Amino acid sequence: MPTQDSAKKRILILGGGFGAAYTTWHLEKRLAGVPNVEIILAARENFVLFTPMLHEVVGSDVGVTDVVQPLRKMLRRTRVLIVEIEAIDLVAKRVRILQRDLSQSFDLAYDQLVIAIGAVTNFYRIPGVEHHAVTMKTLGDAIILRNRIIEALDIADSHPDETERKTMLTVVLLDPPLL
Repeated sequence: MPTQDSAKKRILILGGGFGAAYTTWHLEKRLAGVPNVEIILAARENFVLFTPMLHEVVGSDVGVTDVVQPLRKMLRRTRVLIVEIEAIDLVAKRVRILQRDLSQSFDLAYDQLVIAIGAVTNFYRIPGVEHHAVTMKTLGDAIILRNRIIEALDIADSHPDETERKTMLTVVLLDPPLL
């Protein structure tokens, strides 16, 4: 998908989290009067997730829609693509992206690239944590955790042995130490 107007500069932002969304938002404001600039945001989801409130979703204190902001609503002058990033060619200034629903890949040329694709959970090489932990980075994580807690409460509620019931309801929270 080459730039249609060769005089138009394309800024491509990869990612859909706080960093990517707010960088794009600021670029929209700063470049509002510049006609020869195109801004494209390529993200995995069509929303920004307010991760600090995921625990509220787990506790059913807020609904799923209360912790998301649609990217297209937030970024009105940006072309938003919901895609997976397959490869980045810095020399050719192209990013290969995959449209999941169509199972089709294509290259997207850019003049300027912003990479803000987020982070990976660090389990600090603690044995067993990565395999058994439920992370809190996505809406899916929050819903899985909420369902597991409800299931544990249901099972423990009808269990006759008090000691085993307490064991079933034991939860370990891993908060990384400040280094």
